[in-house]
Amino acid sequence: MHITLKIVGGFTGPAAPEIHEVHLDQLSPADARRLRELVATAGFFSLPPDIRKRAPASWDFRHELTVRDAGKVHTVRFHLDAVPATLRALCDEVIAQAQGGAQ
Repeated sequence: MHITLKIVGGFTGPAAPEIHEVHLDQLSPADARRLRELVATAGFFSLPPDIRKRAPASWDFRHELTVRDAGKVHTVRFHLDAVPATLRALCDEVIAQAQGGAQ
């Protein structure tokens, strides 16, 4: 499984995206298992491709999460404030692992 989280917006705008990538085969078995569980708990492959705030502000960050696993690829674009806690937890873990370890 390969997970990419791209965060764009805020005051930096699209010129300075923040990108976090995680290859589960490069993680410890426990960390890889935790990420797989978070993907499953979030029902990621069943989520719609867009989950947006009704009235986003110009400074709201836009997230784009792509998961590639066993020939399946799914991307969800969203505002963090508009998604369930399970998807926010997945994003937090992706960022933590991309930065070198769990929080």
